[in-house]
Amino acid sequence: MRWMHIRGWLLAVLFGAVELGAQVPTAVLTAVVLPQQVPDTLEVDFLMRRRGLEWEGFANGTLCLLLPDSLKPWSVLQARLVPGSSVLDTTIYRIEPFVLWQPPVAGMQWTRPRLGMTIYGPSDFPSSQLMPWDTLLRLGRLQLFSTDGSPVPYQLEWAHPLEYYQAFAVKQREDVAPWVRADDNVELVSRMEYRLQPMRVPAHRVTDFQAVYIGDRKVRLSWRTESEAFNRGFLLVRWWKPFNTDELVDSVIVADWQRAPGLAGLGVSDTGRSYAYLDADGAKRRGENYCYDLWSVSFSGAMRYHGRVCVAIPHAVISFAQTDPNPFTDFTVIRYRLEDRVLLSIKVYDLKGKELATVMERREMPRGEYSLEWRTPAYASQGLYDIVLIAYPVDDPSVELSRAVIKAQLIR
Repeated sequence: MRWMHIRGWLLAVLFGAVELGAQVPTAVLTAVVLPQQVPDTLEVDFLMRRRGLEWEGFANGTLCLLLPDSLKPWSVLQARLVPGSSVLDTTIYRIEPFVLWQPPVAGMQWTRPRLGMTIYGPSDFPSSQLMPWDTLLRLGRLQLFSTDGSPVPYQLEWAHPLEYYQAFAVKQREDVAPWVRADDNVELVSRMEYRLQPMRVPAHRVTDFQAVYIGDRKVRLSWRTESEAFNRGFLLVRWWKPFNTDELVDSVIVADWQRAPGLAGLGVSDTGRSYAYLDADGAKRRGENYCYDLWSVSFSGAMRYHGRVCVAIPHAVISFAQTDPNPFTDFTVIRYRLEDRVLLSIKVYDLKGKELATVMERREMPRGEYSLEWRTPAYASQGLYDIVLIAYPVDDPSVELSRAVIKAQLIR
């Protein structure tokens, strides 16, 4: 036995590539179906791991997967190689993706369509791609897409019989048998292990759907997803709920993923993200309630309902006002809540209606909660005072003048 043959056998035993009495594959080929982001495109990785020590260079191959035959015509499907996705030098190797199908002829049925790629390599060993032992390398990523925008299938399987549909040839650095030269191609289809990692489809989980009034008759809607399944995107439907009734009327689609890019879904994803939409001009009636329904649309066009939230559009602008402490001596803190953006004035009057101080004069204030310290002037005498808050509308004729009066007692 030649020394190189002996050395290769010993290394194989040491690294676990050959077990006595067991047939171990010399390479493992795995097709990984990647999560689908859009309905008309699917990507598949072809990964190879060298498990044998008797060869080192990749020569050529044909890798073939079967597609389901539930969608026709197949002529709308095409395949392409994602640029830069192969470990192979494309100036030396030629990679040709394909989608093949055979239309029926007299007395025959449809042949299941096939997706794959053919790789043509160099004729000599020095130009071939070296494949390190037990290292996972990507031969290429194929993109399957439809030319008319229709959904593409994601249920794939290796085409059988393997010896008919698959081809895999390698090169050896030195001959391990008298009849093999270094530049010869060695076919390994029968000694390959073929694996398929299908696309994992998680549950479609939508949580934390909320509606918050942010002022100026604007409602901020938000929700998040924990995972998504075949999700094209979301749409929002708004209802008007008239005062003192449970009836919902005047439904309208506020937004959908086609008009609002921020509502586009992730397709198939193990992780989700946060979504938000601002309904800027829909809540026009003050003092009324509005409800919003959240829907998502799957790749097949099916509608999925995720819940309803309601929000009240305030009529009174100043919803809370008080002082602390009260009674007070040298100062007090005026606390108040504004339900909308207004021009705010705060003035202090004695019991005779005489103005003691102007704390704020027509200052524009957004919706929110505020606190303001007011120190009493030295000349103010002990007694009761009216702290008056007046809110003037800002560019909104539907807002009435809002007023709040706080009775505060000054102690000297």
